[in-house]
Amino acid sequence: MICRREHLFSRAALVGALLAALLFFFCVFQLDNKYSESGPQGENGVFPYCAGQLSEQPAFLIDGWEVCAGIILPEDFIKQDVQTVSIGQYSDFSFLTGFPYGTATYRITLRNIGDAQTMTVYLPEVFCAAKVYVDRKLAAQSGSFSPYRPLARDLTVTFPADGDTELVVQVANYTHYHGGLFFIPMLGSPDVVTRMAAIRLAFYAMLCFGLLAVSLFSTAVWVLFRHDQPTFWLGALSFAYTLTVSYPFLQLARVPVVRMRYALEDAAASAMIFCAVCFVSILSDVCQKKFYRTLVLPVCGGFLLMSAVAPLWVLPHLPGFLPFYDALITFYELTAAAYLVICAFRAECTGRLLMLTGSVFFGTTLFCAALSAGIYEPAQFAWPREYGGFVLVLIFGILMVRRNRQIFLENERLTSHLQEEVAHKTQGLSTLLAERKQFLSDVTHDLKIPITSVRNYIRMIELSGAPVDGKIRSSLDAISIKFEDMNTRIGDLQRFTAEDEAPLEMRPICLNELLADYHRLNRPDVEVTGADFLLHLPVRQYFIRGDRDRLCRLLENLVYNAVSFVGEGDSISLSLEGSRTTAVIKISDTGPGIPESALPNLFKRFYSTRPEGGGRGLGLFIAKSIALEHGGDISVTSTEGKGTTFSICFPLEPDR
Repeated sequence: MICRREHLFSRAALVGALLAALLFFFCVFQLDNKYSESGPQGENGVFPYCAGQLSEQPAFLIDGWEVCAGIILPEDFIKQDVQTVSIGQYSDFSFLTGFPYGTATYRITLRNIGDAQTMTVYLPEVFCAAKVYVDRKLAAQSGSFSPYRPLARDLTVTFPADGDTELVVQVANYTHYHGGLFFIPMLGSPDVVTRMAAIRLAFYAMLCFGLLAVSLFSTAVWVLFRHDQPTFWLGALSFAYTLTVSYPFLQLARVPVVRMRYALEDAAASAMIFCAVCFVSILSDVCQKKFYRTLVLPVCGGFLLMSAVAPLWVLPHLPGFLPFYDALITFYELTAAAYLVICAFRAECTGRLLMLTGSVFFGTTLFCAALSAGIYEPAQFAWPREYGGFVLVLIFGILMVRRNRQIFLENERLTSHLQEEVAHKTQGLSTLLAERKQFLSDVTHDLKIPITSVRNYIRMIELSGAPVDGKIRSSLDAISIKFEDMNTRIGDLQRFTAEDEAPLEMRPICLNELLADYHRLNRPDVEVTGADFLLHLPVRQYFIRGDRDRLCRLLENLVYNAVSFVGEGDSISLSLEGSRTTAVIKISDTGPGIPESALPNLFKRFYSTRPEGGGRGLGLFIAKSIALEHGGDISVTSTEGKGTTFSICFPLEPDR
């Protein structure tokens, strides 16, 4: 039932996006199309107009242009064989010479049937070098004919309109797959032309820089937070779209590398397709299929490479490839759009309706662009594929925002669940540890009774004066030694459990004062062994937050551990050093050192390097536990025959 409902939603989204795209293109075709604009029409080389009527709305010079092959002077135009064409009717010079590249001259007479006024003709991007003559005088130029140097830019000429004005445009093209006057010129008052050009530039700025922001944001998210593939491809898609709509600004900047610019435009358009295919394939899990890796990616990559290479090195030398190149690119784009729609329709991921909507809208605009070649050119705004690309990136961006939000909410839910699980496990572990501690406390308490009884019996035998031989005396002495050993172990266990049970009383502590007090109170006891007990304190005072009694216990364990290993003439030093964020206490001795093999296990419970029976293995374990309780840590370095150094690192108290 759910699956059927999802398919119904997918079909509804497909139909809705298709109808929306068709309705959008119909509105654009009717409202922003030079071919459908009402106004004067040219015929047989003459374009009649009333200058007063063009002060608010421009006219478009579509029909009535006379054209002939070659570069001829305006005064010689009448002597040549000419034919009348409409702008946009032919994409190159093949209709003149049978060869797509070459030169041609266009002419039209602008006949003002109204009052004399100043008028402006705006010629958008003449391919690829041009000279414009007004009444047989050179008025504007782009690039150079000899030597041939292309320069793609818009041309504007202003002239006094009083009766007939002859407009002649000489063009040369050996660079682009379009040649000559391919885009429709505009005639109007200077204010109208300036306003139209400014509106167009502002609109492309919105398209270009709006999605450039999406690209930069996606890239930042991908780099800083998580290397998520859909986020990367969305950023790449946005950047590719930015390049495809940046040409008005490149024309304005008069970028001289024309072939490179056209290659960049074609490659950016193919890169958009490539990125969209990768984005949709990943979200729909098609990327796991073998045909995606062996067919889809190589084909898309091949067309991307071809669109970058062909304008630079293929088309200038193989002009016969031009018709096939244009047909191949169109076929590839429509096929890729169909692939996007199929993948989105069959996807089972969250957000597939958005993905389907964007893919259908984009594919429909590509199809409409292919069908409307020669009958549609935007008067002010963008081309159909540019609208489609903008909507595609916008919808994919919304999809990623929703996807990232769902991931964030899911992470929050999992984190909350994990915290609950950790709290539950911690509570269970705490209960288990408490039970074990209680059991250990009870056992150590119960063991003291029989141990004490054994000691009392030995004491009674010693005080009774009963005769004992040497063998019995030796046995009694051994029992006494074992008793003392067992009694010490039980005492250690009792102190260890008492340490765990006592709560920490954390307060700011000056380590300089703590070490000075500890050294003063314990120096006599330490130096009884014959070793020197030294103290080295810095001028700077270091404050930490801690429990003074626990810290003294930590020092006691480490210092008296060192005492047990040093002898006459050795030394034990207590020092303090630190940085901006940490303080380090060091206890060093000049004793025999610790074997390197023993260092990794030194702080483990019940591990000792003393001879058998000479240690319990709890002192260093307790010392490390106390250091960890204070947010610090303890480490050891040792060289056999030279001594050992224990370093305890603590975080400093803030604002101290």
